[in-house]
Amino acid sequence: MSNKPLNFYGQINYTDLKAAMMSGKVKMQKVQTKDGEKIFVDVNVWVHDEADKYNNNASVQSALKKEAYEAGEKNTYYVGNLRYLTPKNTEISSEDVEKAFAGDDDDDLPF
Repeated sequence: MSNKPLNFYGQINYTDLKAAMMSGKVKMQKVQTKDGEKIFVDVNVWVHDEADKYNNNASVQSALKKEAYEAGEKNTYYVGNLRYLTPKNTEISSEDVEKAFAGDDDDDLPF
C-alpha cells in the first residue's frame, strides 16, 4: 500500500482539449442528461513514479478512438497535468481537546 495521497488537483488545458476534440481522433460521446445533451471526452490518466520538472505527478490525455489506435496513430493529445493533493492534517494534544470542549455541559444527554 502506497503512502502517497489519493487525491489530485490540476488543470485541463481547454485550448488543447478543444483541438483534440476537433481532430476527430479522440473518443467522445453525446450523453442525454437531465440538463440536456452533453459531450463527454474519454481520458487516460498517467500517474508518474516521480514528479516531473514542473512538480506534476500525473498527466491527462484524451483517449484515441478505436480506429485511430488500431491504425497505430501516436496519441499526442495531452490536455492537462495533476499534482498530489496533500492533506493538511494537524495533530492535536489532549490539552487541545480539553480546551475545545471546555464549558461544554453534556449532563443533559439522554445516554
